[in-house]
Amino acid sequence: MQNVKIDNTTMIGTRSAKYLASVSRLISTTPKRTIANYLGWVVVQKFGTHLSTAIRNVDFKFRKVLMGVTKDTDHWIRCFEVVEDNMYMGITRLYAKATMQDKDKKIAKDVVEGVKKTFIQRLKQVEWMDEATKRIGDEKANRVIYDIGYPDFINNETELNNMYETLNITSTMYLRNIVNGNKWRRRENLNLINLPVMKRIWDIPPTLVNAYYDVSNNKMVFLAGIMGDPFF
Repeated sequence: MQNVKIDNTTMIGTRSAKYLASVSRLISTTPKRTIANYLGWVVVQKFGTHLSTAIRNVDFKFRKVLMGVTKDTDHWIRCFEVVEDNMYMGITRLYAKATMQDKDKKIAKDVVEGVKKTFIQRLKQVEWMDEATKRIGDEKANRVIYDIGYPDFINNETELNNMYETLNITSTMYLRNIVNGNKWRRRENLNLINLPVMKRIWDIPPTLVNAYYDVSNNKMVFLAGIMGDPFF
């Protein structure tokens, strides 16, 4: 965050201005001891599943009452989730290499282009929409961008290594790795402050089974995880 500067003139976007104002008032009128206790609980809740068996058992009992879970997460699943949270592009490279071919991305792009072309054709035939709105719809449709499968840079070992250059991982300190992973992700996000909008950022793991339309970026996303049987 060395180049990030924030002051009273920095513009931010929020959907909950009233909530943030209320939280500020609440903090100013709440005893410091209560705030400290709450922050301590947040830390325990955040990292409890990564601590000793005794603490994990307490965390499971709490989630059992709060959310109705009936079985704690298996160790192998928890370990995979940790790796996926912190190094999902590295995992995506292995996944794509094992399950996908270049033609798969081309087929998916052809499908999306077909959807866009059909939408534009049908838009012209809509009777309940005025011509001005149709023109705007046509312009927006022609500006749709696509993220299909996975970003191309993961096939470049140098770029992939550069992405994780500042992520510190050791083979002997599990909890420290969790903390470092959290710090690294927060730092990567904060470094985007004041930069131009980057519509091509992949903000969720491409290995997830999902496809969606990103309204804010006018972007259609087909993740690598859904580009296989029985979906693709």
